[in-house]
Amino acid sequence: MGTIKQGILGGFSGKVGSVVGAAWKGIAVMRAMPLSVANPRTDPQVAQRNSFSKISKIGSLLLPTVIKPLMNSRVSKMSEYNRFVQLNTGVNRPIPDESVSNLRFSTGKIPEPVFDNIDDFGSAIMLSWVTQTSSDVERADDALYFVLVHKSRPETMSKAYPNVAMRHQGSTSITVENYDGTIKDDFVPYAAWLRQDGKEVSNSAELKFV
Repeated sequence: MGTIKQGILGGFSGKVGSVVGAAWKGIAVMRAMPLSVANPRTDPQVAQRNSFSKISKIGSLLLPTVIKPLMNSRVSKMSEYNRFVQLNTGVNRPIPDESVSNLRFSTGKIPEPVFDNIDDFGSAIMLSWVTQTSSDVERADDALYFVLVHKSRPETMSKAYPNVAMRHQGSTSITVENYDGTIKDDFVPYAAWLRQDGKEVSNSAELKFV
């Protein structure tokens, strides 16, 4: 039962029908009661929740190193973290997938990276890519951002390597520290270009080990 405190035009507390009266920062407000869900644990609902939880944790893990730089200045009215979650859940990922393929770390005007070779040698990854530019938004000093998303434990074991090389260099090597497994079997690699001034970025690309 609700209680009216200041007459019929004043605020109230408690439940009245489908709304609840309360105070927020000294302001009288009404909140709608949450709708009941007839079957909150159907297979699609559980899959969607699991997918959202996984993407949210990956976003938190990689936020400072990759997601913030790649999403910065391209986000409108939402945080870089929220943009990453939006790109990888809901209507943008309509069929929740337990795999970590087809993730999106950035969207932009620069053409996505094209690699000649990506291979691992123990704890090192060797990368080589096409340096020739084909559009007026590409630059020789575009910075390469590289991500390894762990297949079975992406929320804790994924690794980020920001600004590891520039486009004109054509190749680089990355050392994966503190990992004893087989890199090519355990990770899905991604890469993206970021302009040095941070104003343009490429779509992120999912890569394949040879």
